[in-house]
Amino acid sequence: MSHGFSRRASRRLLEAVLPGLFAVLCSARACAEPQPVVNAFNSDAEGWQVYDFAGGVPGGNKIFAQVTWEKAGGVGNSGYIWGDDSRWRINLPETPDSILAFVFYRKWAGAPELDLRDAEVSVYLRGDKLDLKGAKCYFWVSDTQTVTRWHYTAHPLPVPEGHWGEKQTFVLKNDEALWHSSWSGEPQNVGSLDAVLGGVDSYGLAFVGFTQKVTGRFAMDELQVRLRPRPERGAGRVQPTVAAIGSSRRFWFNSQDLIEKQLIVRLLQNQLVKHPQNPLMVADKPWEGTLVQLYSCDIHHDSDSGKWQMWYEGHPAEVLMCTAFSNDGLRWTKPSLDLQSWQGSRDNNIILQTHYWDAHCASIVKAPTEKDPEKRYKLYYWVAPTWYNPKIPPHAEVGFHITDYRASAHYVAFSSDGIRFTPKTDRPAIVGSDFATVLFDPRKGCYRAYVKEMRGGRRAMSLRESGDGINFGEMVPVLDADKTDDVSVQRRGYNNAEIYGMHVWPVGDFYLGIVWLYCCSGTPGTLLGKIEPYLMYGPDGIAWKRLPVREPLIASGPAGSFDSANIYTTGNGPILKEDQLFFYYHGTGVVHGQDYEPDVQEQLREEAKQAGIPFRLKANHRRYAGVGLATLPRDRYVGWCGGTVPGLLTTRPFTFTGKQLFLNVDASRGETRVAILDQDGKPLPGFAADDCVAVSADSLDQVVGWTGNCDLSSLAGKAVRLQFHLRHSVLYTWQFRDEQK
Repeated sequence: MSHGFSRRASRRLLEAVLPGLFAVLCSARACAEPQPVVNAFNSDAEGWQVYDFAGGVPGGNKIFAQVTWEKAGGVGNSGYIWGDDSRWRINLPETPDSILAFVFYRKWAGAPELDLRDAEVSVYLRGDKLDLKGAKCYFWVSDTQTVTRWHYTAHPLPVPEGHWGEKQTFVLKNDEALWHSSWSGEPQNVGSLDAVLGGVDSYGLAFVGFTQKVTGRFAMDELQVRLRPRPERGAGRVQPTVAAIGSSRRFWFNSQDLIEKQLIVRLLQNQLVKHPQNPLMVADKPWEGTLVQLYSCDIHHDSDSGKWQMWYEGHPAEVLMCTAFSNDGLRWTKPSLDLQSWQGSRDNNIILQTHYWDAHCASIVKAPTEKDPEKRYKLYYWVAPTWYNPKIPPHAEVGFHITDYRASAHYVAFSSDGIRFTPKTDRPAIVGSDFATVLFDPRKGCYRAYVKEMRGGRRAMSLRESGDGINFGEMVPVLDADKTDDVSVQRRGYNNAEIYGMHVWPVGDFYLGIVWLYCCSGTPGTLLGKIEPYLMYGPDGIAWKRLPVREPLIASGPAGSFDSANIYTTGNGPILKEDQLFFYYHGTGVVHGQDYEPDVQEQLREEAKQAGIPFRLKANHRRYAGVGLATLPRDRYVGWCGGTVPGLLTTRPFTFTGKQLFLNVDASRGETRVAILDQDGKPLPGFAADDCVAVSADSLDQVVGWTGNCDLSSLAGKAVRLQFHLRHSVLYTWQFRDEQK
């Protein structure tokens, strides 16, 4: 009896094992272990420097100071390098400020860039009388394409005092949540972490978070970087993932993961252009006092009838909800509706009165899923009977006359025509703070309310959702002001930033939002401050990202204008009219809370006395206020911009549906060409850049052709890439579809 394998069994085993073994060997050959990058410092400093920004003088030249190399005294009495406070200074452009204590550029050594994605780093550190003043030590990386610096903040490195500590080893994980982007040489083209780690030209160690000047000596020895094995070109190379984009319109917002390479391409962020007829509407009726405001209210446009309707607030003392109409969105009428009695007359356009003394922060929603015709329109509005304080002048002057509301919350009223509303006063619809804006989200098929609440002593935004528009769920935090927001407003003389309000609308497969950034003049949570609108974007209406350059979407007007201080946008998204996006807003000439300032109250009292009119604070404050309009050509929020040397924008592989490629592009001062590449990046026959019919037009919907051929049906469903050649042109969107709209 044999206890071994038979020849037949052995042969079957070899037949089963050998192909797998061969595949493993091939894989090992294709993904050979790269040589580690080692700095042992046994013979010299090996090119390492200390960074002295501008020689300590703003506007001066950047200085790289030599580190000191010691022949002995390192780990195992080997060589090592050190620098000290006589050579480093704060790197002023960084946010937050940092000190680049050790710096190495690959190009200094004539070496190529490194792919440090998931690389393993090990190092020995030592401090001698090193006082970090509360700072932490981080590993950092930067690239040459976008010159963006990322600090690995998830892994602070301890610096032992007076001796070499244990070897510290860590992996550079490719996850932006673990890093902080502190600076970019091209603020409009901030490099993603994946792009920077994939092409690192410089790296080193930095001190971040100090309160005073960092002093002492900092030493390093035996720095080693082990690169992750990558497949060799042509040897078992892993094919890149192919995205399926269908016929979706590609903006900068939803294409960042689809763009593989940008060469000499900058981003262009557009601000809205104010209409020359602004303000389009001001207070000119007795029941409006001297202030009309949108303050989150809505403007709707019926594309079938061409009619426009605005809901707004009048402030003779208490707040009144009113409505106005227009045939063109520019000239507005305030019809007599004969609905609400005000001072004994129904000759007005008032649609709702609550006797509340402050803003209603109203939203008007017309949901396509509502089956009850009497609830076709839903008006959400804020009333706060518990906020009454007779010691506050605006409250005392109006008086307390609220009878139908018990709790401070957002209520809902129903209407079949958007004019005659029936309030539901028995219970609130949305519990929260005074700001809430409600939309019906067709992508999710539900109502979404973005609600202001106090978090950590500051105003912030949260989200509640509802299936019926009446019963809303639990609050989910979605947005807080960050440190960069604080730095931005502090540089303009304010104390801190908060999120006061937010308006959201879906665009294709992502969301855009206008955020009211509150620039506080006092301590966090105080009344006095300026409100500015900023554009944000996100994939789901919950996770939000800021644009590379943080500047208001609508700029404040000049001193003395109706919108020189606050700008409050409407609750709904923009309205598309004749290829222009209409953004309505309410502007004021004084900042939020300024009417509560004693000196302002005295000034207003004196002006009322000289004019011979009764003084009512809420009727006279914000004397310069009105409704404005700002516009943007369709979808031209952010664009990829090329200059004299054509910029190249190359995508990752994807599949599409449709027959033609359409561009939203301004190439009126240059030209744009498009090449269609195969999955490996080679031009397809007949679709190279030289085959493309150059686009030299300013067009919102430009069809691209190649040697007279515009039909791409044969390529639909196949993995391809696009490469845009942008010479003095700006690309805003691109889309495959069947025909021109």
